[in-house]
Amino acid sequence: MSNIEKYQESRIMALDVEVSRLERAMQVNLGSGGLSTSMMPKVVVPAGGSTAWQVPTVQGEKNMDALVGVIVFSQPAKAYYSIAYEDAGANKTPPNCSSMDGLVGVGTPGGQCFKCPMNQYGSALRGKGKACADLRLLFVLGQDSILPMMVKLPPTSVKHVDTYLARLAGTLDAYTDVITAITLRKDRNEAGVSYSEAQFTMVRRLTDQEATVVEYFHNLVKSLVVAQNDLGDAVQAEQLGQEGH
Repeated sequence: MSNIEKYQESRIMALDVEVSRLERAMQVNLGSGGLSTSMMPKVVVPAGGSTAWQVPTVQGEKNMDALVGVIVFSQPAKAYYSIAYEDAGANKTPPNCSSMDGLVGVGTPGGQCFKCPMNQYGSALRGKGKACADLRLLFVLGQDSILPMMVKLPPTSVKHVDTYLARLAGTLDAYTDVITAITLRKDRNEAGVSYSEAQFTMVRRLTDQEATVVEYFHNLVKSLVVAQNDLGDAVQAEQLGQEGH
């Protein structure tokens, strides 16, 4: 059995539920406050070149060779640290400046990202990259919960998701129209340090019924992300697998 065939057999829990049941479960369990991104399981690209995801579940963390699900929302982000990423991660330092839309930064230096000198290649304290990292937050309906998980991609994986999304556009598929498998590949940077990169493969297109559920979550997550004032712990350096930057 090929990997695609194996992934096609994966059950995405939320896709089997009617929207009315989803709304009732949200209301009963979460009350008037509703869902927030802080409640969603957080999944990060692992350090050291690992090819296994660690996914939080109600039974504890689960190792998975692939995240199989539907991307319901993709959010570009940026994070700038005045010290090197490795040092920021070791000290669990919050970013000096961050942007939840990749356009306007909040903090120091703040302001329009495209004008910022920290957003230019060659500005990194180490290496040839940018001092301000391009990140991506993917909200994915997976196999173990009806709630989306937040998958945090570091700069070394952003190029791969962008390529995948462009290929989907080439076949007139939105990322919300398909089930995607996200795997990990080990690579090394110029200094010989191993790191992990996310890889993306389309598994299949959704049925009309499944698309209705995904549209509900797309609108829900989009409203939550837009309502946030900052990214909070979503851009903590120790969670971003910066070895490849």
